[in-house]
Amino acid sequence: MRQLAKKAGVTVSYVSELEAGSISPTIATLRKILIALSTDLGSFFTDGDSDDSASYVFRKAKMRNVVDPYQRYTFVLPRRPDVHMEILDELNMPGEGHEFETLTSDIAGYILDGDLYIEVGNDERVLLHTNDAFYVPAGRPIRGYPIKDKPVRLITVYVPPRY
Repeated sequence: MRQLAKKAGVTVSYVSELEAGSISPTIATLRKILIALSTDLGSFFTDGDSDDSASYVFRKAKMRNVVDPYQRYTFVLPRRPDVHMEILDELNMPGEGHEFETLTSDIAGYILDGDLYIEVGNDERVLLHTNDAFYVPAGRPIRGYPIKDKPVRLITVYVPPRY
């Protein structure tokens, strides 16, 4: 438990409470823990590789959702060897749970609705509006969060996929 906590950057008591079911992690913290366990969100929340590798159409009914109090992710594309990107439909809720993440993938995003502050490393935060986009190369700490009390909906693309 100590090794997992150290590797994930959380406290041992946090891992203990999580294991006991007395707390629920944010998506960002869950991602850190899954990476420490040598897996990822996509693998954790999907049924594995899609068995229909010939399909070019992906129905909403088969898409997986991950939700915490601050975010909702919908995995738009299945995890398959022939799919070389990860696309998420995200809904970011106002609140304090938006942590910095350093990703191993490039990330691009397009704001569908709302206003989103984005911070990359120590750079000044930038306010993005509906129909604005962003791109951040792998290895840079990044976080995004809505202004005020209105949620933000956006599409994000990760290349290569994080699984």
